[in-house]
Amino acid sequence: MENIDANKPRVIIDSLVKEIEENKTKVRGKTRPIYFRDDRRRNIERQVYSIPTIYLKFRKDNGRIASDIHSYEHKKGKLVEATDFGQEIIRGFLRAKDVERTKELKRTIVDRGQDEPAVITCDGFLINGNRRKMALELLSIEYPSESRYRTMEVVVLPGRKKNEDDETPPTYYEIEQIESAYQFHTHGKSEYTNFDKAISIRRKLDNGMSIEEQLSYDATFNMLSTTEKRKKIRQIEEDFLKPLECIDKYLDRLGRNGLYNTIATAKGSNKGQWQAFIDYYKSIDKYLRDPQRLHKLGISKSERGDVEDVAFKLIRSQKIQGVDKKSHELMRLIPKLLNNPSSKEELLRLRDEIKLKSYGETTKDAKDAVIKDLQWYRKNEEDIVHRVRKSYNIYLGKKESETPFELLKAALAKLNHENMNLQAIGKAKLKPSLRMAEQVAQKADEIKKEIYSLMKNHK
Repeated sequence: MENIDANKPRVIIDSLVKEIEENKTKVRGKTRPIYFRDDRRRNIERQVYSIPTIYLKFRKDNGRIASDIHSYEHKKGKLVEATDFGQEIIRGFLRAKDVERTKELKRTIVDRGQDEPAVITCDGFLINGNRRKMALELLSIEYPSESRYRTMEVVVLPGRKKNEDDETPPTYYEIEQIESAYQFHTHGKSEYTNFDKAISIRRKLDNGMSIEEQLSYDATFNMLSTTEKRKKIRQIEEDFLKPLECIDKYLDRLGRNGLYNTIATAKGSNKGQWQAFIDYYKSIDKYLRDPQRLHKLGISKSERGDVEDVAFKLIRSQKIQGVDKKSHELMRLIPKLLNNPSSKEELLRLRDEIKLKSYGETTKDAKDAVIKDLQWYRKNEEDIVHRVRKSYNIYLGKKESETPFELLKAALAKLNHENMNLQAIGKAKLKPSLRMAEQVAQKADEIKKEIYSLMKNHK
């Protein structure tokens, strides 16, 4: 993402300003107050205009599609929103977000028209109303004879200052303020996914807008006491920003830096990896960050990396067969498994048995990530399921009944383990090691003969 001085006036595209000026029509007798500067305090109402939707532009810094834009620009470079190509990319992201709510918005527009005007920059970029424009575009295709679907009511922000009495154009910071205000005053609009909301909150922080200011546009927040406000701000950090930091670390480990659209999410539910990272932070990571609180997890300082590694592998798995728990549920379970020495030992074996990232693995995009994650899980499924199930059963006090085949496989894995470096055997243990090797060979011969016999009997 590009670095922009948030306090500088937003760059204005003069050719687009001309299009807006030539095609806007005053809606007679209609004015509206908007969340801009001190308009509301001074009871200022601004003129509402009707503008053909074809001249209005989607804005890429739209919190609803924050993860998609961030991922796109990280992978392919700056998305120029003023171009037809840029607009089509943004339109695709908006179309894919919450299809059912878009249908609901279309029905609302058909029944009641446009309830409230959108807010646009002087050159036509929508600060709010991006999804409304998309809905109107779809309706104009469905009802080509209905002219009302080809225009949109808007309030236009100030442009270049030409006279002394003219207002100055908005800064990037002020535009972020307007978006925050409308985010907390939505009616029938699609809520942001919590993941997109986290990225949007952090983007505003990077632009100098504190969490408190972002929340100040919510009337219920302003009614809280100072103590309650601090608690709400901490909650935003715990529910959004800290889990996002964990995602950054996870993506870095996978070589997917900044590719947020490779994280499986589901809006407002306990599904998907976003919820897993929330539970990972709250149940595990906040203790890993503080050496004085490691005792809560029952681990030592040297084991912090092991715990993180195993947790990330389980999050990548998304769901472990045989335990019937999704990855976010496993994050809550891990502290309990770690506090039992035997179940902890079993779980942490995943640190060395499998790698979080396959050798030579690269990820192109979100669809490719789904395939890669599935391939990775299928490759490692047996080891993951075996270790997690065994650790869980130890914690529950169950004795796992392993089949002879599983026992043979485990024994072979131990013999082929990378730590089986015979040079490391001390002089005093050479003779007993030789006796054990002879016993292993003898037992192997016995097993081999018995299997041969079974094979003959099954012919």
